[in-house]
Amino acid sequence: MRIPRSHNSHPKFLFGTLAATIVLSGLTACKPPEKASITRHEMNPPWEEVNGYTQVVEVNGVVYLSGVACSGETYAKAIPDCYSQLKVILDKLNLKPENIVKETVYTKDIDAFKEQIPARKSFYGNGKYPAATWIQIDRLYLPEMVAEIDTIAVRTE
Repeated sequence: MRIPRSHNSHPKFLFGTLAATIVLSGLTACKPPEKASITRHEMNPPWEEVNGYTQVVEVNGVVYLSGVACSGETYAKAIPDCYSQLKVILDKLNLKPENIVKETVYTKDIDAFKEQIPARKSFYGNGKYPAATWIQIDRLYLPEMVAEIDTIAVRTE
């Protein structure tokens, strides 16, 4: 005895079979995640040991750079110096400013920092700016600090 099928059940059957095939093929292609590779780069500023932190930590090619302190009598002196310090760190890591994908600036005076945008643009130089957040705060770790630049970079090679 043959059971009659409605005309609508055939497309549903094909769609269901196709969906199951896609899901199963995706499951067989999944690999378990690899263990993270964590490297703590020794930059050896004296305050690393004193305060108990690492200036640079790299996880699977993503490089987290602790905030670089900007100190000086004026923002016009402090901010370019800060980006110079950041360049030295990047050079030690064989990275360039274009490897920076995220920048967070903590500053005691956002307007004074904004006046130094040309120095910031000069640092990046290539127009490939990172995602950025600038935050005005009451104070930083040391009274003479006017800003701190925290970055995340990614190795591309």
